[in-house]
Amino acid sequence: MQLIAVGHIKGQPTSDLFEMYKKRLTFPFSVREITLRGSSGKNLKDEEGRKIIDLLPEAAHIILLDERGEEMTSKSFATYVQACQMNREKALCFVIGGADGLSDSLKNKAHKVISFGKATWPHMLVRVMLVEQIYRAQQILSNHPYHRE
Repeated sequence: MQLIAVGHIKGQPTSDLFEMYKKRLTFPFSVREITLRGSSGKNLKDEEGRKIIDLLPEAAHIILLDERGEEMTSKSFATYVQACQMNREKALCFVIGGADGLSDSLKNKAHKVISFGKATWPHMLVRVMLVEQIYRAQQILSNHPYHRE
């Protein structure tokens, strides 16, 4: 399982919380971060998209996080993650774009686009929300009482 994200979380206020949940994961989980300087607007989004596509594993199951994506409950997310992991031919790869969103070329490669609600969230906070939901999925799948309904 992998996360490719725009920007560096180290030194950000959300860094400690992200690392706390990441350390709790028993799923193998790696993070690849990208940054671009000197670009702006549509150019920036397209350049980020190209750089992300270059980092995608060859046989990746790509899940984008976008405010216009499908909203899922924690249980449905856990079930989806489990189904993806059972298909071992493809590496599960989550992608979080920068402040300007995701390029069309990246959206066209996605297998799924998910959202953490209709609100717009800072992309560094979305990282924390994602790793917490992956941890929660892990706990749901192992019948641990962390998740309550």
